Amino acid sequence: MARYALLYSEVCYYNRQLVSSHSLTRIAVAYYDKSNQHNERARAFFQHGMTLQLAGANPEAILAFSQAHKSLEKHKDNRLEGVVYRTEGDIYRASYLYRNSYNAYVEALQCFERENLPYHTHYTLYNMGQATMKMRQTDLAEGLFIEARDYAIEVGNKDVLCA
Repeated sequence: MARYALLYSEVCYYNRQLVSSHSLTRIAVAYYDKSNQHNERARAFFQHGMTLQLAGANPEAILAFSQAHKSLEKHKDNRLEGVVYRTEGDIYRASYLYRNSYNAYVEALQCFERENLPYHTHYTLYNMGQATMKMRQTDLAEGLFIEARDYAIEVGNKDVLCA
C-alpha cells in the first residue's frame, strides 16, 4: 500500500495534479520512515511536503523537506535534492524570507549542476533572480535573469520567457 501511495502521489505531481489531501502521502511517510529504503523515504517526505505546502502548512512542509534531506544524506540523488531545495526556496520567498530563499536556490543550483540538468539549472537561476530582486540586489538579479533568458531562448522554453 505504501508503494502505491508513493507512486500515485508522484504521478500526480509530475502531471501537475498535486494531491490535495495529505492522507495519501501519510501512508508512504509512515511506512518508509521506519525502513532503510532511504531513496523511497526521501521521495515520500518530499511528496508529503508538497501536499502540506499546497494546504498552506508551510512550516510543516519545511519539516518534511528536512526529513527528505536526512535521507538524501544516505542515498545521494542530486536531482531530488535540488528539487527539495528549490521548493524550500519557493516557500521562503512566498514567506518574504528572501535571504533564506536565495540560499536554498543556491543549494538547488549546485545539485542541478552536479547532475548536469540545464533546464533545472536555468530555471533555478531565474528563481535566484527573483529572490535577489526582492533583496534589492538589482545588478546580481539582472545577470541571473539574462543567463536564464538566454538559455530559454536557446531551447525555446516559453515558460521562463513569459514568467
